[in-house]
Amino acid sequence: MNHVLLLQLPIPRRNFGRKTGNIPLGAACLKQATRGLPGVRVDLLPERTASCLGDAALLNLLSGHAPDVFGFTVFSWNLERSLYLSEKLKAAGQPITSWTPLVSDGRYYIPSNDFSIMVSKAMYDDVFLPGIRRECQFLDHSIYHLDGPGALRHLDSLLAIPELDALQWVFGAGNEGFSRWV
Repeated sequence: MNHVLLLQLPIPRRNFGRKTGNIPLGAACLKQATRGLPGVRVDLLPERTASCLGDAALLNLLSGHAPDVFGFTVFSWNLERSLYLSEKLKAAGQPITSWTPLVSDGRYYIPSNDFSIMVSKAMYDDVFLPGIRRECQFLDHSIYHLDGPGALRHLDSLLAIPELDALQWVFGAGNEGFSRWV
């Protein structure tokens, strides 16, 4: 059986004994999506554990779990710490993933900007595209998450990023499924 352990690190602050609001919704959705798959067990690291342990204690705990794959939910507030911990785990031979069911031996992530449907192409290119380009340059592998028909106006700009390896496009709620778009 393949065992996946998913975790989300909290907003940095002293959290011992406090409610953090560190709700791993992405990880919980991924766990739910795998429900019923034969040969796969997905566990979530408890919020209290992820929120209260320091790096050394967390690495010690995670090393003891030894799942087949670790998965991190990464946000701007936990990017550096997630990368640090994932590098340590990879050095110990542990595969790492994020919110997609893909595993990489290098640094990878799925950059996205769901706000992009609300801004013009000019504003997106001027304000958001430079950061997305820098993020892709930092990563070994990247898959941009393009969300909904309104975001398609940014497709050419994204395809001009040489370091971007792939695009994942979803048709968005209420848009009749994939058959309309293929």
